[in-house]
Amino acid sequence: MARPKRADAKNSYAETDVDMASDSDSPAPVIKPKAGAPSKKARVEESASDADSRAEEDAFEPTTTTKKKATKSKSAKSKPSTKVGKLQAFQAVPFDVFAEICQHLNSKDLINLSLSSKNIRANLVGQAAVPLWRNARRSVGLPDLEAGVMTEVQYAYLFVVMKCQGCRRSAQVPQCDVFLLTRLCKDCRKNMWTSNLRSGGLHPLTHVCVPTTLPYATKTDVEFISKKLHDLESQDKEIAKALASKSKSKSKSKAPEASPPTPLLDAYVEARKLLLVKMKADGETLSKAAGNLQLNQYLDRRVKASEDQQAGRIRRRAIEEKATALGWSRQDFTGPWYTSAIINKNEPLTDAVWEKIKKSVIKMLESQKAERIQRDHDLVVQGRQNLLRNAFRELQGDHPSTDYASTFPLFADFLHLPHVKTHWEDEGDKFDAERWKAELDLIKNDVAELLEWRRVHAIKTVLAGNSGGKIVYDDLSDDAADYDAKVYDKAWFERLSSLLVCNIPNCRRKSCFTEWGQYITFVPQFFGSLQSLLEHQQKSHPTTRKFTDDDDELAHFVLPTCIADTMKAFISASEIDVEKEGGLAELDRIGHFQWTNSSKPNKDWPWRTLLDEVYRKTALTSKPRPFTAPEVKVFKLGGMLYGDWLKQFREKNGTTADTSGSGLAPFGGGGGRMDFSEEEEYFFGSDSELGYYNF
Repeated sequence: MARPKRADAKNSYAETDVDMASDSDSPAPVIKPKAGAPSKKARVEESASDADSRAEEDAFEPTTTTKKKATKSKSAKSKPSTKVGKLQAFQAVPFDVFAEICQHLNSKDLINLSLSSKNIRANLVGQAAVPLWRNARRSVGLPDLEAGVMTEVQYAYLFVVMKCQGCRRSAQVPQCDVFLLTRLCKDCRKNMWTSNLRSGGLHPLTHVCVPTTLPYATKTDVEFISKKLHDLESQDKEIAKALASKSKSKSKSKAPEASPPTPLLDAYVEARKLLLVKMKADGETLSKAAGNLQLNQYLDRRVKASEDQQAGRIRRRAIEEKATALGWSRQDFTGPWYTSAIINKNEPLTDAVWEKIKKSVIKMLESQKAERIQRDHDLVVQGRQNLLRNAFRELQGDHPSTDYASTFPLFADFLHLPHVKTHWEDEGDKFDAERWKAELDLIKNDVAELLEWRRVHAIKTVLAGNSGGKIVYDDLSDDAADYDAKVYDKAWFERLSSLLVCNIPNCRRKSCFTEWGQYITFVPQFFGSLQSLLEHQQKSHPTTRKFTDDDDELAHFVLPTCIADTMKAFISASEIDVEKEGGLAELDRIGHFQWTNSSKPNKDWPWRTLLDEVYRKTALTSKPRPFTAPEVKVFKLGGMLYGDWLKQFREKNGTTADTSGSGLAPFGGGGGRMDFSEEEEYFFGSDSELGYYNF
């Protein structure tokens, strides 16, 4: 029984002898079916090449499990089965009728049909079935090949079966190599390809005889061709030696020594060169044809998707009519209604189908109605909250926000104060000014308590974060009297070890283009002292509403262990005195650090960018990774700190713009990403002519 050979990575096209190369129309060799499994003795005596061939062929056969036949008693009479399966009835169809049916199938259908039965497979891979595969191939625009190193079946497998031909495990390998005629995944290409074609004991002419996709070739091709060339060279030497001995016996005169001729080697090399020229031409033709094939397949998918969408729209409208008859309104047809597979399926809605999906549709409508009611209620509550904005701004203007301890809370936090909640939780569409005035002293007292709690929470967060897990946040006292204001003053919060991280949602923003074409610059997670963090929140998050009255979310800042350890590494590498004021300014003067144990190739990072990268990998991922403390060294340019070098460079070029801590660097300066939202001002402003670039 003839079996097709797929374009497998193990099936090297370099092993195709040049005298056996034929075009794609040549019939595939027919292998007679085996009567049964070979005996043990036969398997032992079988050569290695035959075993490999059988293993390669059997890999395409459907796996079957042999079961021991149940023994019957002699008295039991075997009755012939009168049932005929659908596949068995199809196999009884005459070949001419079978061929007429297959003429309307594409290559993918022919491959699936060949895998359904051994008898059908034998018919489809035989010589008589070659026109079927050829017509199916030509119908999609794939050209005839000149080199003839593949059969029609192998040709079809190469462009239809998207699995890796090496490991057979990768489900989708979208691109095939049209020069090596293989489809391999990334790992198999790494393991099965080589760029070494000249050294390592290879024959000197190997590189001109091996098919390549520059600069790579398959290892099996290289090994086979090299061995073939060595064998032919040995044969030429033996022939030349035999001829020389004969001529020496006839002539006693000593002839001058010359290099022995190599007719077999030269003929093989020339034939391989001619074959490679044809394969290269086939590859270029296949590359264009594959692009056209992918484009046509994409257009076909778009047309089918449009047809399915139209059919789904008709079905959805029919369901809406039936739901409206049951008392549902068009306001309930929102959200998942337009994306649900049950509603928008490409299938006509019959009475039987409606009865089958009726319960699911009603359940979906009930859920959507509940969401709509909740959404409408939230809008009403939000309207009542907005009535308090003017009163909030007036109270905020009268409050002296001079330092970290007196910075007025955000509007979202203000709404959750005990005596403010009652003004928007109670139903009403007007602001009760008299009631607000009567409770103003109580509201101011609530604000003072919130500010005092925020100060205590910041102290506890810093102490617990810098302890390395030795101090638990909940074990520390909540009494403000236990934290002396002279010890925990503004200078204490300005220390490098007291750096805090803003944890308001969407504080970190990726650079991207909006659907209107507007470019949004990258903004990292904010890191800074308590005072600068509160100012940042008032400036960047004044309208944020996604807060609750939980303690962790009312504070809006954290100090994870990863950030505390990174700051300790900065302090240790730069030898900055933690107790000394101006630590942040000194860190800005240093500017960059060498992140020696970073997994990325670029080791030079601005310190703010390095902090952002550490926080992103450890705290902003759904699956936090194990944290390894960064190992850093101070980065210097020409023996100078980066900040000093940049200042000198700018003074030399006549500009005084301050970019300390920014992500801008001169060419060759380092890596990372922008650290400030003022990226556009630096990159597109007056300094763009200085040769700075955004990294």
